[in-house]
Amino acid sequence: MAFITLGLSHHSAPVEARERLAFTDSELPAARARLRGSARVDEAAHQ
Repeated sequence: MAFITLGLSHHSAPVEARERLAFTDSELPAARARLRGSARVDEAAHQ
């Protein structure tokens, strides 16, 4: 089993990277569903 964690610091990440990974509250459910729908992803969580 592989366990991968992805994170991004708003303190050190360039603005361009943060903008590419930003979601509005209304976009987040669909983005999470797309992530979970990937054949390579078994689970996804948001905090």
